[in-house]
Amino acid sequence: MRVLNLVPALTALLPLVHCIPSPKIPANHVPRAADNIELPTKNAPIAEGLMHGNFSMSAQNNTGVGIKAVLTYDHYCHDSTFENRVTAASPFVQDCRVLRENIDGSGLWTVNVFTQHRLASYRTCAFGVDANGGEGGKRSEFKVGNGDIRDIIATSIDRFHWRANDGIERVGSKGYMACADDGLMIEWGLYHT
Repeated sequence: MRVLNLVPALTALLPLVHCIPSPKIPANHVPRAADNIELPTKNAPIAEGLMHGNFSMSAQNNTGVGIKAVLTYDHYCHDSTFENRVTAASPFVQDCRVLRENIDGSGLWTVNVFTQHRLASYRTCAFGVDANGGEGGKRSEFKVGNGDIRDIIATSIDRFHWRANDGIERVGSKGYMACADDGLMIEWGLYHT
């Protein structure tokens, strides 16, 4: 019986694994309880997801039964509207680019309704949200993902950047997007601190 040495062949293929394009999670995907994956019985989808960079895992105590992996997506909101609000008093484009880089990676913001919240800022550039509680004011909070904020900042810069008389590029915008399954509309703004 002849034994094959597969190590060199597998080692040669290993760099190709990292070149597999990562499937994209739709921007309008809202994670649900059904997205939770329990370990270890369903660990194959977790390993596949981590290999493709689809989600990150955070361990939490599951009342002594074991560890549960929780999917953390970048997007919690649906498509947004965009309105140009740039003026000579708007934030600097460069500051908004740094703000976008600073919130890179997975994460989410849980926000209470009925008041405006500045979620993130850098120098002259701030991103904030506001919501009224939805239909009948039943909802008390909503979630906004880092991916939602990054996409809004990038799209705003692409569409609305403007070079003022002082030579500094500025951007300002606002819009609306649904950030819950029940259609809760939130207003967001990219504005000067």
